[in-house]
Parts: sequence; C-alpha cells; structure tokens
Amino acid sequence: CGTRNDLTKEHVIPKWAFGNRPEKYFITNTNRLRQTYNQTTVPACSICNSKVLASLEREIVRMFTDINLATKYFSNKNHDHIILWFEIIEFKFHVLNMRRKFLKSKSGEYVSYLADFPISILQDEASLTPSKVFSNIRKAHRRLGIKSKQSRYNSLVVFKTTNTDFHFFHRTNHFIFLELAEFGVGLFYFFDREFESFTLAHEEAMNIINEVY
Repeated sequence: CGTRNDLTKEHVIPKWAFGNRPEKYFITNTNRLRQTYNQTTVPACSICNSKVLASLEREIVRMFTDINLATKYFSNKNHDHIILWFEIIEFKFHVLNMRRKFLKSKSGEYVSYLADFPISILQDEASLTPSKVFSNIRKAHRRLGIKSKQSRYNSLVVFKTTNTDFHFFHRTNHFIFLELAEFGVGLFYFFDREFESFTLAHEEAMNIINEVY
C-alpha cells in the first residue's frame, strides 16, 4: 500500500510453504550465495501482512489441502488465486532485490564499487540499466492489478509429486517453481510466456526442472 508506518516483516516465501524450518535455504541467482527462507523478508504494513496477504495464503492452503489431483483438477477461480499468489511472490522478490546490496562471495575478492549496487541491477543480465530495473518492478506491480488471469492459465503447470521435501527455484521476470511436499503438489509458472496449450507449457517446464535437478 506504500505506507511507511507500522511495518512488519513479510516472508517472500511463506513459512508454511517451507515448513517453517530455519535451516532451509536457496541459492541466490546473482552471486550464488545461500540465503535462508526464514531470513528472506520484505517490509509490509501490519494490515497488508496479516489481512490481505494472509487471507490469500489461507485460501491457497485450503485449496491445496482439499484437492486430490488424481481425481480432480483446479477450477478457473483456483487458477486465478494461484497465479495472483505467484505474482505477489515475484513482486516481493523485486522489492527484496531493490533493497539488498551485492555481497562478496566467500571465495571472491571484495569489489568496493559493487557494494552500492542493489542486486536488481546485477540480476540475470549484467547489462540491466537502472531504468530497466524500475520498468521491471512496475511491470510486476501492474500484473497484480489484473483481476482475470484467464489468458495466463496455460502458463501455470500443476502436477502431482511424491517428493518428500520442499523445493524451490526462481528466475526474476521469467519463471518460478515450487514443490510443496506436504500437499503432494508441484507448481511451475511462466511470468513472461503464454502457451497455446497446457501440454507445451508442461513440456517446457519439465525441461527446465530437469536442467536444474
């Protein structure tokens, strides 16, 4: 909402998704350092955090708890909620990357002039300009205001999984992958691509997942 009052810490990836386990971490895209999910937060006012975002997440948890993908698939309304949730996570990553500075790798030397650069400017392509960075974050913000996500349905890939642990990877502006072992659900969403069919999106998602794992 933009207020600077009564700020709280909002987890970029919700605690319930990674089992509220403080040891769980992911590898940052830019400088390949470990970062725990528990410490990956952005500021949000208490109302946005406890009411707006929390209500959507409660709905997401209810959907994942109630669905059995062997016998039933998500409805269009469910798709809208999942896509909005992913778009919120993506926007939070943009905010996070604007706020944190470039850190020295343990195996590398300290480069003084990089210390004042936000991670956003070094994200994905080293040629990103500040204007492009702000354009990207505005684009991510505009996505949140689109009520109907119908044109994006084929960009969301949902599948059953039997893995026993939480998995995550993400590339800003491109895609996000979450594997929620508690619910037996895997989710892959393309932020920047639309597909003619779910089958094509599923094939592309599996190719990326196989490259990562």
